[in-house]
Amino acid sequence: MIERTQDYRRIKRFPEWPLVVDSEIFYLMETKDGKDMGVWAFHQWWDGLLIHASLGPECRGRDAVNSAKEAFRWIFENTGYKKIYAEISNEKRPAQFVASWAGMDYIYSNQNKRYYLTESDVRAVA
Repeated sequence: MIERTQDYRRIKRFPEWPLVVDSEIFYLMETKDGKDMGVWAFHQWWDGLLIHASLGPECRGRDAVNSAKEAFRWIFENTGYKKIYAEISNEKRPAQFVASWAGMDYIYSNQNKRYYLTESDVRAVA
């Protein structure tokens, strides 16, 4: 289940990337049976939002894909943003699979692979 949080103590439990406290960042927690399983962070980038994820070991594979889809739906239903982007390094193949399976389209590659999703796309993969 996805829920928005501004409780930065919960977010700090997932230390894969440095915590940035900013009112323009949406933090969405993935929870299961009252336990935090991971965190999604979205911040403004270009004409949409850039996504970052830190998921615990209990939220992998199909659970990670379902969590991503739910996070995307939450963003499109609760904000005015219409596009979501992800930049995923080539070393993070599982994250690239999650992005693809959750409905994001691959754009192009430089040092990172870049993925893209629009509001209409998320309706198609729901």
